[in-house]
Amino acid sequence: MSNEFKTFRVAKASFTPTAAATYTSASDIIPAGAIIKAITSVEGVALAGGTNTTFQVGSQDLTAAIALSGFTGIDVHALTSVDGLAVTADSVLSITTTGTHSAGDITVYVEYYV
Repeated sequence: MSNEFKTFRVAKASFTPTAAATYTSASDIIPAGAIIKAITSVEGVALAGGTNTTFQVGSQDLTAAIALSGFTGIDVHALTSVDGLAVTADSVLSITTTGTHSAGDITVYVEYYV
């Protein structure tokens, strides 16, 4: 039996989406093999316009597309895998938006174990 304990970490990225596009963080690389525990988003200014947002690590989807109505200030979002998702490659946080946002910003916190 191993006495190894997994290390808990949090990656954070802030985005101000406008056009339908993929927005990528410049830091906080999540390593390959990390197990995602939770995703929380916090809006400083409420998102307006736009259709939906998908949270990603690199090009790997962490969530299904979340409708604009799913963002209400401080929100916890469901993972695509209920048992926690394994990150497949060293990557930074990103979001992909559909539709044009007329206002808003979002800070994303991804909790994970390595």
